[in-house]
Amino acid sequence: MRKALSQEDIRKYNFTLWKLLIGGIILFSLFIICIGFGLFGELPSFRDIEHPKSNQASEIVTDDGRVLGTYFVQNRSNVTYPEISENVINALIATEDIRFREHSGIDFKRTFTIFFYALIGKKQGGSTITQQLALNLFSEEGRQKNFAKRILQKFQEWVIAVKLERNYTKEEIIVMYLNTVEFGNQAYGIKSAARVYFNTTPDKLTVSQAATLVGILKGITRYSPTRNPERSLARRNTIMGLMLKENLLTQQQFDAEQQKPLGLHFSAATVNDGIAPYFRAVLKNDIRRIFEERSITKPDGTPYDLDRDGLKIITTLNYDMQVAAEDAQKEYMKTLQQSFINSWKGRNPFKGKEAQIEQGVKRSDRYRALQLEGKSEAEIKEDFNTPTRLTIFTWKGNIDTLMKPIDSVKYYKMLLRNAMMAMDPQTGYVKAWVGGINYEHFKYDQVKMGTRQVGSTAKPFTYAVAIENGYSPCFSVLNELGYNRSSGKSTMDPAFRRYRSGLPDFAKRTCTFAKLYCCLPDETSRPYCRGYTG
Repeated sequence: MRKALSQEDIRKYNFTLWKLLIGGIILFSLFIICIGFGLFGELPSFRDIEHPKSNQASEIVTDDGRVLGTYFVQNRSNVTYPEISENVINALIATEDIRFREHSGIDFKRTFTIFFYALIGKKQGGSTITQQLALNLFSEEGRQKNFAKRILQKFQEWVIAVKLERNYTKEEIIVMYLNTVEFGNQAYGIKSAARVYFNTTPDKLTVSQAATLVGILKGITRYSPTRNPERSLARRNTIMGLMLKENLLTQQQFDAEQQKPLGLHFSAATVNDGIAPYFRAVLKNDIRRIFEERSITKPDGTPYDLDRDGLKIITTLNYDMQVAAEDAQKEYMKTLQQSFINSWKGRNPFKGKEAQIEQGVKRSDRYRALQLEGKSEAEIKEDFNTPTRLTIFTWKGNIDTLMKPIDSVKYYKMLLRNAMMAMDPQTGYVKAWVGGINYEHFKYDQVKMGTRQVGSTAKPFTYAVAIENGYSPCFSVLNELGYNRSSGKSTMDPAFRRYRSGLPDFAKRTCTFAKLYCCLPDETSRPYCRGYTG
């Protein structure tokens, strides 16, 4: 038989247990204090907490305040609390942290219950929204894979979460969280996600749309509505069920919303998104040059980064004029392109053009890449004559096809290209800029870099001066000599004649008309022609 424990033994055991418990609490407290002082790894300073950094896209804005595009490393634009739909807030809280408004950064009840769930095989996350924000803002490496490092990281999140709760309101914390999380497909933050997946703004997201976006946070690939739409739909309905459970959604709303399809209006985010891509490329280089020439820097003396610092760049471009210009180009170039192709039916447009094709090959990105790989000319030629998967531009959209690279060079040689620029003549402000037919495939900006003659573009200016001075649109003149309507004599003085004689035919005609139309009968207005000062 076992000997019964005496009262003295019981007191000793109780005393030992209390010592272990109190000692453990003291050691744990010291451990947390050491973490707070950064002994187990650097923590963000008070200044960092007050001014958290995140890569934020810079927005290019038109003259009427509309965004025409962005510069970014991460496609992120921040929003404020009133700009976010209540549906998003409710979906997030119901899913990620139901006691968000009650705790001070750490939900101890949830923390302890996850151990119980782990024992019965139901894995659950124990991080509050504030802890997840701490990880997003201040951990460059992201969530640690190593178990020991992850435990230490978890305690660091606790310390940072408490600091965040002391410095920010609950509304500010949830906004910072929604502005920092990744939603996949180059969408960072709720504003970009709303635009990429549903072509809307955060304040207009419906219950089902909000639940879909919040569902992505559990796994941006696994629950992606573009890659795994069935899983995304099931996850969306699960989240709406959690909202129903927490009385954030009525049964009637739930029944109606769960029957809806995903209803995506997907538009993948790239640096080419938006209107006026050629203009934005030129603008970016100009801004960098201006910053450098004028020594414009951030308050700490470091240079601005257009891709990360969230600047707002206000331009003279007019949104409606730019859209009209791009639409007009697409409408008429489609027709002109088809007419051009039809005109070559039954004929070989490249007969005797071997030199031009070879030039096109050597100017291609593929040729340069193969050269950098150390390929010989023979190997490069073989590569260009081997069918491969290519994405080519058409006026109906990009097409993935099997094609020899040499044939793609010929294909692009047959594409007509054009450009246009509209400017306010009173101020010199650029109102529309279309540098080419497609920036993704053709980076050459014909507005900025093209050096071709103006051709018939000069005619409206020349004719306008004539009409302004009383000439009828039906009035005709000889091509060879200028004419003064009052005297009936030639106005082509010797200096002008000498200048004109050295010009090509098209320029001779332009300058003849310019001399005629800009010369008033009383000779009070000086003739104008580029390069002529007689």
